[in-house]
Amino acid sequence: MTASRIMFGIDLLSATLPSDPFLGPGTIAVTHIESEASSLNAIPTSCTFYVDRRLTMGEMVSRAQTQIEEIIQREEIDASIEIMEYQGTSYTGHEFRVREAFQAWALDEEDALVISMAQTAASVLDRSIPVGYWSFSTDGVYTVNEARIPTIGFGPGDPDCSHSVEEYVVIQDVVLAAQIYAKFAMHMLSAS
Repeated sequence: MTASRIMFGIDLLSATLPSDPFLGPGTIAVTHIESEASSLNAIPTSCTFYVDRRLTMGEMVSRAQTQIEEIIQREEIDASIEIMEYQGTSYTGHEFRVREAFQAWALDEEDALVISMAQTAASVLDRSIPVGYWSFSTDGVYTVNEARIPTIGFGPGDPDCSHSVEEYVVIQDVVLAAQIYAKFAMHMLSAS
């Protein structure tokens, strides 16, 4: 019951998160729950749950953490928050550890990188493509915010199906995307 009070507070918080005119609102959701109990019909002695918090423009990681801590304090519950870390080894053998907390990002529609990709795609597809944003996260949160690499997103498939069980990609779209990537790379290399 105790954990459910925090989850209910998180659900209430989701309706109050800030919104950006371009990217829309921040989001928060409990995405995984684990509990420990002596049997299936016993009240659990502990509970761990995972919260996926997507920031929008202008939001800070520290504020997002504070919002959940305020729920815990208001409910007077003995609980703690831990921001997950990703650990891995690169192809060169370099071991790394990255905190899984990233700021939102977006490039201006008039950014040279955005314009160049839109023009390249239009030249291959023989039609213009809309410039917008993806409603799902990508590694761009790292490349832009941490590595300081200008980043855009472009790829085949229906973004509304991405990261879902309905995700699919039409083979011809992959072929066209490969042509766009190649032409874009040649353009970028000739510009430098």
